[in-house]
Amino acid sequence: MEKWDIYNQDRIKDNLVISEKTKLKPGQFRLIVHVCIFNLKNEMLIQKRSKNKTLYPNLWDVSVSGSVLAGEDTRMAGERETFEELGYNLSLENERVSMTFNFDEGFDDFFLVKRDFDIKNLNLDKNEVTDVMWASEKEILSMLTKNTFLPYHKSFINLLFFNKDNMKIHTR
Repeated sequence: MEKWDIYNQDRIKDNLVISEKTKLKPGQFRLIVHVCIFNLKNEMLIQKRSKNKTLYPNLWDVSVSGSVLAGEDTRMAGERETFEELGYNLSLENERVSMTFNFDEGFDDFFLVKRDFDIKNLNLDKNEVTDVMWASEKEILSMLTKNTFLPYHKSFINLLFFNKDNMKIHTR
């Protein structure tokens, strides 16, 4: 069973660890991480979630996602989740969190990274992931329309593809 560090609303660790089955109290938050891997063709590696998943089974999703475990930071969790789900040894050592989003239970950090590799060399954890593929922004938006991709907002997918190359908020 997973254990999570608890944070306050300012993202300061509370020195409290809970199990994943424990309901968070008001003012308690946790961390999750997403890693979006892009190749040199401007495609994102996407994964098809296992039919055994509680949330969104059999739907396509971004490259990697998961909870940050007690004692980890999001960089460590992103590396661990990438290896666990895809069998890919990804170093995030020189990467910064690209974006953070708040959700009801906490903070969701996104890493947007560029790597080019043959997906045939991945070793998928079939309990988590049943398939992977490289997909363009247009292909992912089409999958959203067909309800075969997690129900992200289309503008969010656009933002991921835009921000992979443009980590600035100003035009000049």
